[in-house]
Amino acid sequence: MRFIFFFLIWGVVVTLRAQEEYGSLMACAVNFMSVAIFFHASNKKLLQVYSVPVVLLVIGLPFFQLSEVVLIGHYVNLSLFLFFCWLGSRMLYQSSITSFYNSLLLTETNENLAQIISEKEEINRELKEVNVQLKKLATLDELTNLPNRRGLRQYIDKAMQLPASKRTLSFIMLDIDDFKLFNDNYGHFEGDRVLHLVAQQIKSCTADANCHVSRFGGEEFIITVFDQAPEAVFELADCIVSSMGKLKILHEFSTVADYVTVSIGIATGEVENEVQIEALKEQADFALYEAKSRGKNRVEVAKEKTADSTIQY
Repeated sequence: MRFIFFFLIWGVVVTLRAQEEYGSLMACAVNFMSVAIFFHASNKKLLQVYSVPVVLLVIGLPFFQLSEVVLIGHYVNLSLFLFFCWLGSRMLYQSSITSFYNSLLLTETNENLAQIISEKEEINRELKEVNVQLKKLATLDELTNLPNRRGLRQYIDKAMQLPASKRTLSFIMLDIDDFKLFNDNYGHFEGDRVLHLVAQQIKSCTADANCHVSRFGGEEFIITVFDQAPEAVFELADCIVSSMGKLKILHEFSTVADYVTVSIGIATGEVENEVQIEALKEQADFALYEAKSRGKNRVEVAKEKTADSTIQY
């Protein structure tokens, strides 16, 4: 403000001194015009800046300009010039104000958009997490916390995506002996507890083995083993059968023992498509049936008859 005030006063002084020589208003006109263009202010501030220099110029002109005709021309030109300077200043001021508020509005809009985008990204992230959880729940058996049939299918599909054209696959099919008698006499809540305990025991026995344990349905479980020797698969199954005695789950109505036992059927073969995988699973199921028929609490292995994995029991 002080610089602008000094700038205008300086223009007035130069203009008054010029009246003695060539009588021009150019110095003050340029200064007033410059202030109007570059100094964007309200009417009140503009009046404060202009008032003293204009009054000084109006009062001082008669003392320096002796020609009455020139003096009148100066007053007329000065009035018109100041009016247009004021008008130009108002237009520029309004434009500046409009630009300022538009900038604020744009900034606020951008901030709002950024917040909305951030909120949407957070929602999308939460949705992805929920989808992951839903997919996990969809492949998980709630009672035993083991994968269900869908989880088993995904595991096999992923394993079969490896470059090898054929893979050796073993199914260990497990069933709790006389489980219906257990449920009928001890109740379903106790039966659920036994399912959970058996599932945990299977997981404990297979913790160091490269295999996949899932609940196949009811009291049946299935262990999937890729690329392991039949002897190792049998040892794993035998370990599971033997370990059930450690649980000491009383089963007074069992036809096998005084505690909960399991029977296992094993089938091993080379597979390269879904048809062969399902056939192998059926062979393991039949081997389990053989284990049940031959006294339960035991392991039965489906034996290969030919190179194309035809099974003979």
